[in-house]
Amino acid sequence: NLQRENLTLTEEASSLDVLLQKHNGDYQQLEKKIGKSPTYVRDRVILLKLPEEIQRMLDVGELNLAQAKVMMDIKNKSSQMHAAKLALRLNLSANELRGRTQDTIQKVAGIERSPGVVTHSKLLRAIVELHEGLQ
Repeated sequence: NLQRENLTLTEEASSLDVLLQKHNGDYQQLEKKIGKSPTYVRDRVILLKLPEEIQRMLDVGELNLAQAKVMMDIKNKSSQMHAAKLALRLNLSANELRGRTQDTIQKVAGIERSPGVVTHSKLLRAIVELHEGLQ
């Protein structure tokens, strides 16, 4: 099945998952068999953990692999769906989506931002204020 040229991402992920199970979960053994890196296999197999609606969005080309990987950092399924819809509605790249969802990712991971941390938005605000002050 992996030899078909027009496989969707989730079809490829399912096929790789079956092969991985046949190789007792050994990514390196599978890598040798199919000529793909363990990262390549992991990046696709993990897609099967996303909600079916997001998998459908991947299959029809509404979302890409990079965006899906951002969503995998979000453990809550409803937050993953929110991120997917946000990416679609605003046509966000994976990096833009990561920026928009960073707070959610940090909350889920239990990471609290300290007040002294310079974020992209804080830095941008400071640059704008500095620029306005020079005019």
